[in-house]
Amino acid sequence: MRNSRLFMLFLTGLMLTVASPAAAADVVRDSWSNRIEIEHAVNICGDLATFTFSSTGHVITTDTGSGFHFEFVDVDMYTVDFDDPSMGVWEGRATETSTFNATPGDVITLHVGNNNIEGDVRIRELKTLVIGPDGQIRVDTEVFEVVGC
Repeated sequence: MRNSRLFMLFLTGLMLTVASPAAAADVVRDSWSNRIEIEHAVNICGDLATFTFSSTGHVITTDTGSGFHFEFVDVDMYTVDFDDPSMGVWEGRATETSTFNATPGDVITLHVGNNNIEGDVRIRELKTLVIGPDGQIRVDTEVFEVVGC
């Protein structure tokens, strides 16, 4: 549900960096604290709910002229107010980190980690992708675990 926001932040950072005049180590930073977002969606267990997030984090993109670096860190405290009142309201905490590096040797590395505790449910996502200069995937690992549904 929130991965689309991460992708949009990445694309925004990439566009800001690419669109800016070429300079050594061009850095674009954005940070936020207590940003409130509300969305109605299906939770990881398939139940409809209204999610209210309070988010703190940052995005940093760096264009070195011969490579690119992206860093995203986000910590959310949130509530899950289920459409079915018998399910109550859950408290949640999510920590998400992502880094993307494109080195001068054309090696691309992506790491994404997400750990959530939502009521009694535990969610863990990890992704690592490394692409060599020849375009071949060297590392492609993914972990997605949900406990408690």
